[in-house]
Amino acid sequence: MLEFLLALLTTATVAALLWPLLRMRLPARDRLSGELAIYRDQLAELERERAAGTLKPADAAAGRTE
Repeated sequence: MLEFLLALLTTATVAALLWPLLRMRLPARDRLSGELAIYRDQLAELERERAAGTLKPADAAAGRTE
């Protein structure tokens, strides 16, 4: 009886720990679109700083390349 109880508790613990891993994940396209939005925002910020004169054109070009 004790072995059955221990097996049941072990199974419940493993299930509780694996539950977040087994849930449906976001498709790769959604993740990549978020990263693309961040990249575009960074490029826009570089352009705003260049237009405001706080960033040298050479530094802006290096930032775009990076």
